[in-house]
Amino acid sequence: MMILKIYRLSQPKVIETIPEYSCCKSWVNLDEELFLEEAKPLLNDNNFNQIVEKIKGLLNKISKS
Repeated sequence: MMILKIYRLSQPKVIETIPEYSCCKSWVNLDEELFLEEAKPLLNDNNFNQIVEKIKGLLNKISKS
């Protein structure tokens, strides 16, 4: 499982699906550059950290059962 912090781009970017992006891959290299300097997190650090701790707690309970 991965917990990702998601950022909103200052300008939307459409990324066309090409054959290299298909199949079961965890990561792909994009052909076009994205500019992230003005990207803003969707959740502030406090809210993000609270959610992460809740997820960790739930996973801990599951692993003990």
